[in-house]
Amino acid sequence: MSKADSHDDFTGVDWRTRTVTTLLTDMPATAGGAPSHKAGSLARQSTIARSSDGQYLDFVLPSASALALSIAISSADRATELRGQIEFSDAVSPFGDSKSVVEESTSELFDYFESYFTCAIFSFLALEVFANEVISQNPNTLVTTNRGACGKKKLVTLRAEQLESKSSTEEKLADVLPAILKKDTPKGQVPWEAFRKLQRARNEVVHMKAKDSNPRLERPEQLEHGTLLARAFEEDVWEMPKAAVEMIGYFEVETLDSKWLQHAKSIVNRRSAIPRHQPLSGT
Repeated sequence: MSKADSHDDFTGVDWRTRTVTTLLTDMPATAGGAPSHKAGSLARQSTIARSSDGQYLDFVLPSASALALSIAISSADRATELRGQIEFSDAVSPFGDSKSVVEESTSELFDYFESYFTCAIFSFLALEVFANEVISQNPNTLVTTNRGACGKKKLVTLRAEQLESKSSTEEKLADVLPAILKKDTPKGQVPWEAFRKLQRARNEVVHMKAKDSNPRLERPEQLEHGTLLARAFEEDVWEMPKAAVEMIGYFEVETLDSKWLQHAKSIVNRRSAIPRHQPLSGT
């Protein structure tokens, strides 16, 4: 393989590309028919697939984390747009005076919930993929962690590769990645609280309970804890992709091409700095 070096100016290259470099030396044509490339040319990591009819297909390899973040960002953008389109009117609820989403805004409200759900799932997925990729690059690293059911956990030492399928994303971020990368655990640090909030939102969406999908509210005090839909409507959706990029950035993995992360972080930081929800107001 020809030597390649990182380069910051990749105009026209999709930011979700997994690896982009510039060739430092000429790359000759291969016996298989691949063309030659001159030094200074952009080089992208690619992969090959084969269709059901036997045709080979070569394409640039995306960063799976970047794809997930891109979906989360698009969903957050859409949710923000929809949230501003929802209109309210004064109303009276069983618990007193309230605001009501007007009938004409029902579609926008439901579309908002869909965008919130998508953002939660794919923000978390970006972290899952990232953690697994770090582990895959260090499969033989020994990691000591607690394993077993609650109340019966014991310390065991396993290879990182074994923990890829046996550990939760939380365990990977808290214990496995710090052991592999020789970094302090993020638990108790700034990114962790945001991660836990994202984790809660993702789990509530993926494992939605009846109390959230069909809430039965009989007393005002039941509103104190809220429901998933109520929280989705009030929370800043941008906090979810922001939590993902901050946690990935915490680890600063030098072995992974992070241009996609830099781009995603710039988008998220720029968007999340914009004031969000308008106060509830009548039409």
